[in-house]
Amino acid sequence: MAADLERAYYERMWRTPLNNGIGCRSNKPAKIVEGLIESLIQGEHTATALDIGCGAGRHIRLQQVQGYITIGVDFALTSLRALAEKNADAPIVQGSALCLPFRAQSFNVILDSGCLHHICENEYPTYISEVTRVAKAGAILLLYEFRIRDHEAQSWEGTHFTKYFRRQEIQDLFETSWNTFRLDEVAGENGKPYWAGALTRK
Repeated sequence: MAADLERAYYERMWRTPLNNGIGCRSNKPAKIVEGLIESLIQGEHTATALDIGCGAGRHIRLQQVQGYITIGVDFALTSLRALAEKNADAPIVQGSALCLPFRAQSFNVILDSGCLHHICENEYPTYISEVTRVAKAGAILLLYEFRIRDHEAQSWEGTHFTKYFRRQEIQDLFETSWNTFRLDEVAGENGKPYWAGALTRK
């Protein structure tokens, strides 16, 4: 139910005229995410990457440049149509992070740029299970998520949920199947505090 409400929120958002060039509707990649992707080892011609919550695809091209066969997935059909209009050849799939439409052990790299922090907390186990399922052994998971500030742990904007993570919360979420080797405090493009992280599949 919560995921359905969140999808409806994004469908409405993507139909609303853009009033700024910041955030997931921007055509420009987030500088922090760009740095995370560029830090990856150059992919071999068979290496695969998944962009979860890809929106209009602003980070897909970066992963392709690094040598990865990259697929974008998003549950908002409107955003995928916007991506297809800009890049008809972009490999994209409509689907949810809570039920990824891919086979097990499909990806060497997974990028989550702002998807996890809009998933309700009771759905975290499902999210972790799905991300872990589609990751190959030794895969890298790149995270770009809101960091807690002013003791605000979460917020609601109507049906739209936002989580602000503490470092330990992220580490605890992934500890069973992932090793955290980087989790940096950064300032995001919108001035908000973020975590920029990289984890490896055990």
